[in-house]
Amino acid sequence: MSIAAIRTTKALRLDFIKHILRQNIAYFDSDDAASVTTQATTNGNNVNNGISEKLTLTIQGVSTFVSAFIIAFIVQWKLTLITISIVPNILVVVSLAIAVDSKNENQLLPIYSRAGQLAEEVFSTVRTVHAFWLHPLLSRKYDKLLGEAMDLGMKKSPIYAAMFSIEFFCVYCGYGLAFWQGIRMFARGEIEESGMFPFTTVCMTAPTGSAAKSTDLS
Repeated sequence: MSIAAIRTTKALRLDFIKHILRQNIAYFDSDDAASVTTQATTNGNNVNNGISEKLTLTIQGVSTFVSAFIIAFIVQWKLTLITISIVPNILVVVSLAIAVDSKNENQLLPIYSRAGQLAEEVFSTVRTVHAFWLHPLLSRKYDKLLGEAMDLGMKKSPIYAAMFSIEFFCVYCGYGLAFWQGIRMFARGEIEESGMFPFTTVCMTAPTGSAAKSTDLS
């Protein structure tokens, strides 16, 4: 999977550079051009991570989710229906967190592009910059762009803190709900003594499947 991701990323970067070089000169003087190297590197890394890491985690999460609930429904369908109530809560929380984080990430990329473009222009005209002693001014401008990126990046911590805290709170609530309701069902005679192992299986597999699905989404 990693080799396929590297090959795909390499092909995308080469195709991106070819299309950039075919643009008119006026395109490179516009604000839409940004930094070619930053776009190629950042977007290429995103594609590489998506194919090599995220794809395998998605397959693992979906297969764990599906197999866990299939086993749980076969063993004790009534208790599984009760425990599955935590799944919508986890999906809503993770989806909202991903939506907010994606919006934040889309704001970061243009800032990094402007910073990369500034660095490229400085290095390409380093003699002129040094002759007019412009490096203090350009350094402050570059630091300002990185400061804006850091301020946006720091907003990711509360997002992930809220997502993981609520997610695992729901998972552990699912464990508690499964054991609490399972003990009540055992006391009422709905689960026989010989069915204690299946009961424990449901209590462990249902929340684990929910956690695997949330990990897949995040």
